[in-house]
Amino acid sequence: MSFFEASKSKASIDQSIADGSLNCAVGIVATKEEIVFEYAAGFRDAHKNAPMQVDSVIAVASFTKLITTIAALQLVDEGIIGLDAEASEYLPTLKKLKILREANEDKVNFGSPKRAPTIRELMTHTSGYVYPYWNRDFFLAEQNQSIESLYSKDGILGIPLAFEPGSMWAYGVGLDILGEVIKEVTQLSLMDYFSKKIFEPLNMPDTKYLLTEETFNRSVTMMQRDGKRLIPAEHYQPSVNSPYNKELGGGGLYSTAIDYSHVLQMLLNDGVYNNQQILSKAMIDLMFCNQTGKLEIQDSVTQISSLTKDFNLSFGAKSHWGLGFIFHPEGTQYGRPVNSVSGAGIFNSYFWIDRKTGFSAIFATQLIPFFDERVIKAYQRFEASIYSTT
Repeated sequence: MSFFEASKSKASIDQSIADGSLNCAVGIVATKEEIVFEYAAGFRDAHKNAPMQVDSVIAVASFTKLITTIAALQLVDEGIIGLDAEASEYLPTLKKLKILREANEDKVNFGSPKRAPTIRELMTHTSGYVYPYWNRDFFLAEQNQSIESLYSKDGILGIPLAFEPGSMWAYGVGLDILGEVIKEVTQLSLMDYFSKKIFEPLNMPDTKYLLTEETFNRSVTMMQRDGKRLIPAEHYQPSVNSPYNKELGGGGLYSTAIDYSHVLQMLLNDGVYNNQQILSKAMIDLMFCNQTGKLEIQDSVTQISSLTKDFNLSFGAKSHWGLGFIFHPEGTQYGRPVNSVSGAGIFNSYFWIDRKTGFSAIFATQLIPFFDERVIKAYQRFEASIYSTT
């Protein structure tokens, strides 16, 4: 990476702290062989007593989706599940799946979908499963208790679809259903499977669903904006062994930027990390190409503005979905070349992988709502600093 100037990337992160955009931020850049840049700035607590570190523990939210995708693709490699098999083959309860046809404040109408979504559709957000945060009908149906909450005891497998599988793209809880498939076919908890097949081989000791006393002591306060100030968020604060941290395929993991960079390094290295083949090269190649055909990434319109802004993960360029992340066939205006991929977590953490140039990057913080304008500017400034040659 002869073009890379670390001083520019450090300055871009420092600027985000100095101008009050963020309370903390961490940036990582890695090739397949090594981490070439790691930097943290700001403070991981609201009182500014504890400096942010590259191994500070953060809630990575939807970064979990990539882990779940890798786990499922391992099972495809082993012939245990089929990429284009219907999920109901492994979860028979999905044979009775419903689809939400219409919802308003006082009534809902359900029907039956033509089929259950496939494993591939669960991975690519074309399954018909959505989040109520960005879907008005589902938000209304959850509010009037016509459907179970995702986070209720039996909510995940009881959630109906919003559209026929394969007919649309919408960011949703398909990866949570995929997590249930993994648990069913392996007869292991997600944490047990992830630990054995992903976290231990990739040297990710701090990546867990539950915080221990030790990891809690390195955790980061969740922040939100109050006018021009940053204050602790009312919800989503880290706690030890929280009962709210369910093992979901779509979110819930805590990790560090250092730990998670090992995942991206493995993907850059055709599935190999520390001389261990975590995933086959054939599966890696599938991940890094358009898996949604003509279906492009669409705008997601918020129903809960305190949690998330409206967003489009394409960042203004034509994008599709690969397996586990967004696929950018045209790159981005801030530096990434064609066929790069990226992902995001709702607490404003972001990553991308650039196979053409040969590196991955992470820009992470802990702040709501998602897609906060000032965070996005800081993220894009960080990206531009890496690709800049002047």
